[in-house]
Amino acid sequence: MKICTKCKMEKPVTEFYKHRGTCKECYRTQANINSKKNVERRRQYYLSNKEKILEKRKQYVMDSQELRKEWYKKYSLIHKDELIRKSREYYHNHKDKCRERARQYRIRNGDKINEISRLYRSNHKNEIKKKNSLYRLTHQEQLQLLQQKLHKKYIRELGDCYIKQILTQKSILSYADIPKELIELKRLQIKIKRLLNEKPDKNTC
Repeated sequence: MKICTKCKMEKPVTEFYKHRGTCKECYRTQANINSKKNVERRRQYYLSNKEKILEKRKQYVMDSQELRKEWYKKYSLIHKDELIRKSREYYHNHKDKCRERARQYRIRNGDKINEISRLYRSNHKNEIKKKNSLYRLTHQEQLQLLQQKLHKKYIRELGDCYIKQILTQKSILSYADIPKELIELKRLQIKIKRLLNEKPDKNTC
């Protein structure tokens, strides 16, 4: 048996931490009190030295940037499958949020993205050409279906490409020769024809 120096109660030795005079219950109670005091003290210190702390954090991030990149690169290689799985799960559960974030990023960094894409295409022309050729060979049916859907969409929505295709039929005009005004007039003409075809015939009963 042993007497606690805090609560002065006699308790079994198993109720004490090794080399401590206070019992486990009193020790945990005092630890919680000290923890709350420390949280408040840290909060007050942060508020009093906010700018200094933020500057030190910023400097640390800048100084350790390459180190953190190297660490993340190694971590990504070791946990590749797990990261891919988690990324897919997150996207599946937050599709709208991810799409909106990607859209906002493209708006803010449009010029940067275009420049990166241009440089990549310029430096990997042969590689891109081979990948595109291989993709077309292995996805012929899907591409044909997609082309048919797009063609129907252009016809239904009277897209510029569809209008230009009509205007260049049996004509010496090329796509580049067709002004925007002519496209709009042709589109309006087709819309009127469609409306007339949809209107019921008054002579039919």
